[in-house]
Amino acid sequence: MLRCAVARTSYLLHGCMVTSDLLLPAARPAPDGATRTTSLVVELGVVRPIPDDAPVGTVLATVEHDERAGTAFYTAVEDGGELLFRVHGVCDVEVDATASRLVCHLDPSADPELAAVYLEGAVLAFVLGMRGEPVLHASAVSCETFGGRAIALAGGAGAGKSTVTALLCASGCSLVTDDLLRLGFAAGSAVARGGCRELRLRQGAASVLDAFAAPRPALRTTADGRLALRLDGDDRESVELAAVVLPWPDRRLTRVELERLAPAEALVYLAQSPKLEGWRSRDVLAMQLAALTRLVTATPVLRARIPWASLPTIGAVGDLLDILRVSIAREFPSAGPGRARPGRSTSRPG
Repeated sequence: MLRCAVARTSYLLHGCMVTSDLLLPAARPAPDGATRTTSLVVELGVVRPIPDDAPVGTVLATVEHDERAGTAFYTAVEDGGELLFRVHGVCDVEVDATASRLVCHLDPSADPELAAVYLEGAVLAFVLGMRGEPVLHASAVSCETFGGRAIALAGGAGAGKSTVTALLCASGCSLVTDDLLRLGFAAGSAVARGGCRELRLRQGAASVLDAFAAPRPALRTTADGRLALRLDGDDRESVELAAVVLPWPDRRLTRVELERLAPAEALVYLAQSPKLEGWRSRDVLAMQLAALTRLVTATPVLRARIPWASLPTIGAVGDLLDILRVSIAREFPSAGPGRARPGRSTSRPG
């Protein structure tokens, strides 16, 4: 079990300088001498029982966990201007009015590492949403194949984002972020903010480690039972997005197929797979929809049908890279992302 940090530690995470009393193992430590102004402070509060009941207030986001039917997994509320994000039975996170200071109260039985998993994921997605910052449920890698730009792998839970991301990294790409991607826009292009340095896989995907050349990435088991790979990542704080790819596992295929989606169709898929499910705040939902609309009009969104028996192979992901290389080189000038023709599909012969 990871323990709380003895001294406050600084990290760079999704474009934020985070100083935290709680160890954040997936985050990138801030380099020595970093002078950026802290944009998020995480403090440890008092240890106290965290009930399964929802906190008092207007519900901003809530979701029920499949394994605890009828019991809310998390609930975020606003009460008298104060924000509270409760992970039931684990922690209460108090968020100040500026969404820049968090106080985390742990349940006496809670593993601090499990609280860190929620802080790096659901809680941070909530905080960014309340700050008007759009996030995408996506992992991302950068690659010299695309002139150093990034490819985002987006979709709902279980879509294979992290598995494909791991194999892309084994093929020579660099990790930008896993599971939570903070979107930005600059000079008409979408950018991905540099995020975590660990890639979390389900236990059933452990065989993808065989795709990495020696020495393999450092590996640990997280408090929620995932496998976390520590990967060499892209150190840039913002990376231009060349495309958003929706992995589409298909057991019937023998070759990779790539299809450009029309903006309206792409918007439907992305809007149905938010990083933080259960949003009820109309302001946040409107902000997120506007950002996704801007994303699908500025950046190609491609559905990648991938041969997928139990897991995709390194060869299939290599095929995906080859197809993306050809497609992007043909459709988008090297000077920057352009506009592809909706509905066009390509495939690599098997």
